[in-house]
Amino acid sequence: MANVSYIAGAGFVTAASAARRLGRHEHEHRPPFGGIQSHPTSPSPSSATAVGTSVGVTEKEFPITLSQTSLSPASYTFTIQNKGSLPHNLNIEGPGVDTKTSPIPSPGQSGKLTATLQKGSYELWCSVPGHKNKAMDLTIKVG
Repeated sequence: MANVSYIAGAGFVTAASAARRLGRHEHEHRPPFGGIQSHPTSPSPSSATAVGTSVGVTEKEFPITLSQTSLSPASYTFTIQNKGSLPHNLNIEGPGVDTKTSPIPSPGQSGKLTATLQKGSYELWCSVPGHKNKAMDLTIKVG
């Protein structure tokens, strides 16, 4: 919590000490005109919930490998495992999908990318500079 001072009578009271005196916890916030508002500490459901069928993606120096290569038109969540020693990400582009880009998981970390795929060809690649040209680029057919 920020250590902000407010004038209270003739002295100064920090926001943290005022909260302790009022019995509130640091994760609570009092809006300017009354009421207590609690701030959530867990991620929002949209960032934690997979959509559609899960497809595992392994990235390392330097291929991209999918857990399944036969896909039908549907929504998919690509679960990316960075098993390399460099950062990698996943991009997808094709019918109905203007380029979608995942976060860049550090080595040993994971990330997710969700897309609704239609019938047709899609390009998947890593956009970390230099990686696409080193075989981190593949085409899948959905249909």
